[in-house]
Amino acid sequence: MQARAHGLSSEWVAKLASECPKQQILMVKRVFSKAAAAAAAAAGEAGGEAAAAGELKQGDMLLSVDGLSVSVPADVEHIVQDILDQRLVAK
Repeated sequence: MQARAHGLSSEWVAKLASECPKQQILMVKRVFSKAAAAAAAAAGEAGGEAAAAGELKQGDMLLSVDGLSVSVPADVEHIVQDILDQRLVAK
């Protein structure tokens, strides 16, 4: 797995190998400017809150969202959509 070359620990490599059949990692290619991140967060866009908080940086590996392993962009989209749906129901 190429993730080791990017500094991923053996623990995470094993976890991803067992949970993610495609054995891919997601890397952050681009980050929002602070203004764009704030707008994305306000609009409820995926990744907007983390970008607004300055938590994601170019080159970061995205391994899990809300405790669930992710290996393809669709995984992130589904988890974030579930989180947003839960927030709407809770209101």
